[in-house]
Amino acid sequence: MIFITTSHRPTQHIRTLCNDLSRILPNSLRINRGKLNFEGIVDKALVVNADRLIIIEKWKGGFSKIKLYTISPKVSLFYPIIYLSHVKTQNDLGFRKTIHKKLAITIQQNTSKDVNRLAHALSKFIKLPIESIQKDLPYQASIHFSNLKKCWMKIAVTMPPILKEVGPIFIVNKLLWDNFE
Repeated sequence: MIFITTSHRPTQHIRTLCNDLSRILPNSLRINRGKLNFEGIVDKALVVNADRLIIIEKWKGGFSKIKLYTISPKVSLFYPIIYLSHVKTQNDLGFRKTIHKKLAITIQQNTSKDVNRLAHALSKFIKLPIESIQKDLPYQASIHFSNLKKCWMKIAVTMPPILKEVGPIFIVNKLLWDNFE
């Protein structure tokens, strides 16, 4: 199970993003952090048998930083740390739906090595298959990775797969890969 929460004093936009992630990621649960410290979050996650943790934080007054953790058998940071320059939530796109059944990861053709590396890392963390782009994918939705010209990369939840962006949509401007194998 994936446990999803925020940093202390999150903005409304970050709370909305956490809600969106809990609606799209399979086997996930979102909680309000309140005044819990990191150890309290981990303890709460272990109570519900979560083995992974996503924390969405404010970063430099801008939008967000996403940190991924594995918490079983011990707590460790799962790289990369993802820095976002912009996010569109499902509310921003006028679409609000739970879609975490029949979800896969797709990657645009001819993407950079970094886009492929991130897609494979998230596939491993979220435990979703990576599928090649084809007409009739047997999935309800996809998490689609692509390059951008002005920014670094785009991650968009699409439904049906690859065709229509339904959110959230992430514009990634930096990744921190330290200690990633």
